[in-house]
Amino acid sequence: MAETTWQFEGEIDGIPTYSRPVEGSDVKMYKATAMVEASMEQIGHLLRDVPATPLWMKNVLHTETIKVHTPNDIDLYLVLDFPWPTNDRDGVAAARAVFDPAACGTVTTTTLITHPDYPAKEGLVRLPGMFQQYLLNFKGDHLCELTLVLHMDPGGNLPAWAINRELVSTPAKSLKTLQALVKKDKYQEADDPFNRDNLGFSRGIARTVTARYMDDTAIIEMVAADTRLMHIIMRQCCSPGWEEDLITAILQAYFKTLPFAEKIARSSDQSVLAHLATDEKLAKEIAEEDDLVEMVLLHRGVTYPVLEKMAALVKDELD
Repeated sequence: MAETTWQFEGEIDGIPTYSRPVEGSDVKMYKATAMVEASMEQIGHLLRDVPATPLWMKNVLHTETIKVHTPNDIDLYLVLDFPWPTNDRDGVAAARAVFDPAACGTVTTTTLITHPDYPAKEGLVRLPGMFQQYLLNFKGDHLCELTLVLHMDPGGNLPAWAINRELVSTPAKSLKTLQALVKKDKYQEADDPFNRDNLGFSRGIARTVTARYMDDTAIIEMVAADTRLMHIIMRQCCSPGWEEDLITAILQAYFKTLPFAEKIARSSDQSVLAHLATDEKLAKEIAEEDDLVEMVLLHRGVTYPVLEKMAALVKDELD
């Protein structure tokens, strides 16, 4: 969805709204982007609160959870409100959330699926097609940018102009309501990347981000189990210099681990490098060395060339 393909529709409730054509459909795709004063965990908790969706998503009458595969992989049933005398619509959908390191945020995509326990119901029209996406990007402490993208084929004989007229305001009006709803206590209390609901996703994000800089599985799993390191990722992600801060913190923690001891056992400078596991001041100084951090980023981990560089730095400090 290249930005050049979107046409500005104007501001709706103060929120910029855009449209673009969809091949094979007379109904356009719409999107709106708004800043939300909340953490990723708070917004994520609201988005995962399936029964509450009608409270903020325009034209949604009813939503219920069918199955939770993981907190970020949910099958759900929904009913959409269509004006009389048109029948309301329903459908079964899969909502899947993934972390996108390049965008410093999450992407949740909702698409229609079939389910044996939720066949078409009398008096409702089963949606032939629907695509919905939330793009949640970290912008700062308790500040996120949330984009809602929507395209729908409601079926029946409704004219495209009528559908477009209704859908154009759906993303913006939904985001406007969400901005207020996320301030409620039940979502504010979710502001913890390590609580039961968020921990699995936080660890997934930690693994994904760390894997950008480290090939070593032991380091990746160490980060996913260390709340201090995870906090750097979840709270400082994409802030200036955050990669260097993360690598520095990872190295300081890694110097004390068994995987590091096993790695230096293969080095000719075992005794020199072993100082890092017991000398806090030395470990901090070595971890903060710009040259070493650059080497770690270059080699994507603590490889033999990095160990040699590390040993040389330790010798200099000990001398």
